[in-house]
Amino acid sequence: MTAASERGNRLFRFLDIWAGTPLGAVCGITRRRRAGPPPAIKRIGLLRTAAIGDTVLLSGPVADLRQSFPESSITLFCGGSNLEVARLVPGLDDVVRLPIARPWKAMGIVRRAGAFDAWIDFGQWPRYDALISHCARAAFKVGFRTPGQRRHYVFDRCAAHTTDRHEIENFRALTAMLGASGSSLPRLAVPEGELPLSPGSVVFHMFPGGSRAAVKAWPAERWVELGSRVAGDGRRIVLTGSVRDRPGAEAVAAQMPHGAATVAAGELDIAATARLLTGCAAVVSVDTGIMHMASALGCRLVALHGPTSAKRWGPLNPTSTAVQSAYSREPWIQLGFEGPRAGDACMRCITVDQVHDALDRVLSA
Repeated sequence: MTAASERGNRLFRFLDIWAGTPLGAVCGITRRRRAGPPPAIKRIGLLRTAAIGDTVLLSGPVADLRQSFPESSITLFCGGSNLEVARLVPGLDDVVRLPIARPWKAMGIVRRAGAFDAWIDFGQWPRYDALISHCARAAFKVGFRTPGQRRHYVFDRCAAHTTDRHEIENFRALTAMLGASGSSLPRLAVPEGELPLSPGSVVFHMFPGGSRAAVKAWPAERWVELGSRVAGDGRRIVLTGSVRDRPGAEAVAAQMPHGAATVAAGELDIAATARLLTGCAAVVSVDTGIMHMASALGCRLVALHGPTSAKRWGPLNPTSTAVQSAYSREPWIQLGFEGPRAGDACMRCITVDQVHDALDRVLSA
């Protein structure tokens, strides 16, 4: 399984539910629970196996941990899909990649990492993550009790994962169990290097990730129209994305005014993308990992939210604004895998006028 396919894999999710649930329950029975963390915390292990956006969000709680335990060693265990962005999170002493498609090897890596005083599992639903956490040699383990997911058995203490607050508040509830309460916002450390492409351009990120990517996408013709307006305002456009997004980006760029757009999809790694974002004039993005990166980097940002709620998943920095769909009959996607009944109707309710006006506001702020 490649890094790109770790998220949204149907077989993985099927096995996670039907094999992971009973295994987690058995593991929970065998664990002797501890009431609280040890008095001295010198080594902290963190687990986040996927999702660029969630990895960016947890950079805030990591900063709170570092402030509360300045002398402690903090190690993040991650998967291939979020490895690059994990390396940009300040405050971590080590980042370890786990082979997600080879669970026994992943468990062995965690066991051989040695003893931890505290362990935090930031996974909201995967039983896979809970089983990895069970294998960790940690004195005190915390994780989420998420309704309907049955993954909480292996932890000493659980935080309720709720849908009535921003996800960063759920993450903060976990670190608070170690005594690391705080309100640090997500932040990334941009590696040194040349600014790629044209500084001062407006970045368009059109491609959401995850198993429900299609329903979080804004129609291509809307991007074309927005790009034509931005070009008319005298600004250049850069289209970002992965290698598999490049054909879609090229098709959109070809319909914009000649020379208005540069296609960077498939050409930049996460570090280079971070440098591009820091040098751009503004970013327009659907709800996905790049949106959270732009927010954490302090970019002027317009975030497009359809079946996801900006109150739950929106950008947090004050130079950002969220455009929320007016489609009110659709239940929000909460954990990422829920199936919206309205298809792409939520995103189609977001107009080009709304987005262009929001872009004007952030550019003039």
